[in-house]
Amino acid sequence: MTPFSLWLQIYIKENNLSQADLCRKTGFDDATINEHFRGVQSPSRKNIAVYAKAFNLPIDYINEITELYIDQGELITGRDKISRLYKALSLCNKKKLIAYADKLLTEQEN
Repeated sequence: MTPFSLWLQIYIKENNLSQADLCRKTGFDDATINEHFRGVQSPSRKNIAVYAKAFNLPIDYINEITELYIDQGELITGRDKISRLYKALSLCNKKKLIAYADKLLTEQEN
């Protein structure tokens, strides 16, 4: 299961939709909806845009969902996940994490 599939399952339940409704709203075939629903395949950026339009949601909202993490059975943001990990580290390992994050950022900017 992926964060997107978990969100999709919650969304259709809360909005009384079926997978057939999703097919009609998105234009995706049943196999594609089923793969996204079960988390077998994550939606592409193009598919995320289709979901956003079908649900009348900002694309950034759905993009953020794809960046969520499942931690102990709950959906959390990457920021919360990093915060939880950071708090659990020893002081020595916190310094290592910061040094590593600085290195990654430098590599990304180059």
